[in-house]
Amino acid sequence: MTLITAGAVLSLFPTISLCKDLIVGPSVVEITKKFNDVFPYDNFNRNVTVPMWGTNLLNGKDKSASQEVLDTIANASFIVYDSEFYELLGISGPFEEKQVEEIFTFPDPPPYAQRQIHDGSVFVPEENALFVAELFSPKEGYSMQAIPYVWKVDITDRASPNASKVYPNPPLTIANGAYRFNGSVYWAQEGNITTPSSIVRMNPKTLETEVVKNNFYGHRFNSMNDIVISNEGVAFFTDGYYGWDNFNDTLFPELANGIYRWDMHTGSIKMVAGAAEGAFFNPNGLAFNHDQSKLFISNRGNSSSDPDGARTIYINDVTADGLSNRNVFSYSDAGFPDGIKTDKDNRVYGAVVGSVDIYNSHGTLLGRIKVADGDVTVNMAWADNWLYIFGRKFQTGWKKNRFERLESVRQDEALVTIRNLLPGLHPFYDRILHQLSQGEPDDVHKCMRLLRVMMLVYRPLKLEEVPGVTRLTNEDDAIKALVNRCASFLRMQENDIEFVHQSARDYLAGESGQSVLDAHERFGHYEVVLGCLSQLSERLQVNPIGLPRPNSSRETWKPLKNEKQDIQLTCLDYAATFRVQHLKSIKRSTIA
Repeated sequence: MTLITAGAVLSLFPTISLCKDLIVGPSVVEITKKFNDVFPYDNFNRNVTVPMWGTNLLNGKDKSASQEVLDTIANASFIVYDSEFYELLGISGPFEEKQVEEIFTFPDPPPYAQRQIHDGSVFVPEENALFVAELFSPKEGYSMQAIPYVWKVDITDRASPNASKVYPNPPLTIANGAYRFNGSVYWAQEGNITTPSSIVRMNPKTLETEVVKNNFYGHRFNSMNDIVISNEGVAFFTDGYYGWDNFNDTLFPELANGIYRWDMHTGSIKMVAGAAEGAFFNPNGLAFNHDQSKLFISNRGNSSSDPDGARTIYINDVTADGLSNRNVFSYSDAGFPDGIKTDKDNRVYGAVVGSVDIYNSHGTLLGRIKVADGDVTVNMAWADNWLYIFGRKFQTGWKKNRFERLESVRQDEALVTIRNLLPGLHPFYDRILHQLSQGEPDDVHKCMRLLRVMMLVYRPLKLEEVPGVTRLTNEDDAIKALVNRCASFLRMQENDIEFVHQSARDYLAGESGQSVLDAHERFGHYEVVLGCLSQLSERLQVNPIGLPRPNSSRETWKPLKNEKQDIQLTCLDYAATFRVQHLKSIKRSTIA
C-alpha cells in the first residue's frame, strides 16, 4: 500500500531538464504537447499490456537519450498531461512534491495461483474499513478455487492500515464487484460450477450474507463482474464470460454478455446493453457520475492482451427504464479499465496497467497516478477524501488535498460525511501554519494579516482591492508573492484571491488557527473599516475620473472606459460596498 501525503512542500525544486519536451520535478513529470505528438525515438512499438513508459525502442538511432526519458517517466509518481491535474493534486506545478511510500502489501498467493486481489473493493464508514475481495486466478492446469474470506482493512489510522481476513457466512463464491447501499455491502459474485453467479447482500458488522439475485428467468448468469445501485434502489450490473473463458470454473454460458437493470423494489430485470446488440463483448466496470444521470461502463476483449480488444469506457444516459445515448468516453492505451470510479466534478478514474488514469468530464486524459513497478491496478474505493487504489500486488492510498466532496452520496449520508471529513485536516493545517510562522518577521506579519483579513471579508478580494482593505503593500507582485506563500490556504483565481477550500477557512476560524493568528496581530473589522474609509477618502478627490458636470450636455460627456479609470473604480468596489457591513460587525461584537 502506498501513501501519498497531502499538501505542497513550501520550498521549490529546480528543473531536471532531460529533454526540451519533458518537464521534470521531484515526483511529477509533465508531458508536453510536442512529446505527445511525436514520440522521441524514430522506431518503436509496445504490447497492449505494457504502459507507455515501457515502450520498446526498436532498431534505429542511438537509444540512450530516449531510454533515459522513458526511465524518468517510469520513476515518477504522477504523470501530468493537462494542467487541471495539478489542481486535483493540490500543487501549483511540477516542482512541488507529493511524497509516496509503500505502506501495505498483500501476501503471496498459493503456488497454484498467479495473482490475488480482485475488483471488489468498497468503503464502509460505519466500520471505518475497506472490504476487498481476493481472487486466486489459477495457473495453467488448475481450476479456480473458491475463497472463504475477504480482506477487511481498518483505516482508522490512515498511515498504517490494519488488514485482516474475515469470513462471510455463508461464504462468498469468488466475490468480485462491490457496492455499499443502505448500510449493506452488495457483492457481485462470479460463482462456480456448483454455485450460480449472483448478487449477495452482506451485513458488514456481522458478516451474514444472503443471495438476493441469482437468475434471469431461470437462466444462470455467466459471471457477474461489477454492480452499482442508484439512490432509488435500481441496480445495474455487468455479466461476462470471465468464469468460463478465463478461469474454467463455471458452466457453459447460456446468455449473451451484457449489462442488466434490476429494480430491487419490484424485481423487474432486463438487459439494457450487451453483446446481443453488438456493443459489449465482455462488459466489466461500472460507475455513476455525481448526480447519477450518467453511467460509465468499461468493456474488454476476450482477454486483456487482445490488440483489437475494446479497452474502452462508454458513457450512457440513465433513463427512467434503462440507458440511452451511448458514446465512447475513453480508450485505454495499456490494458483495459478494470474498475472505474468518479468524483464530484465528474472526473473519471480508470484502473489500468501501471496506473490510475484520470479523465475530465469530456474524456480528456488529465494525468496518471502511478502504482508500484510491475503492478496492475484493478479497482479503487473512495473513503472520505482518500482514494484507495488496489493492485494485483499492492494497495495504494492517495489523499486529495483540495478536499472537495469526491463521491456521490445519498442525502442521509452527506452530513455525516462532512462532519467526519474536517477533523482529520487539523494536523495538516497545523503544520502548514507553523511553517508560515517561521519565516522573516516582516513576511510572517504580512501573511498573517492577509489570512486574518480573508477571514473577515464578505467575498473574495480582487488583487487591486487588497491594499486598501489590508493596508499592506500596493505592489501587485508583492501581493501575489504573499498569496503564494499562503498557497495551502489561499489561491488566485484569475484576479480574485480566495480560500482553496472551506475547510481552510474553517480551520483558521477554529481555536488552533485563531491562537496562531492572535499571537501575531489583532486585525479585525475595526481595522478593515478604517482601511476602507481611508481608501475612499484618498481616492474620492474632486472628480478623480473625469465625471461630467450636472449641467453638461450629452455631447460633451467623455466615455469612462480607459484603463486608469477602470482601476480607480475597481479598487473602490469592496470599500464602497461592504464598509457598512464591517461597521455593523463591530457593533455586534461590542454588544456581545
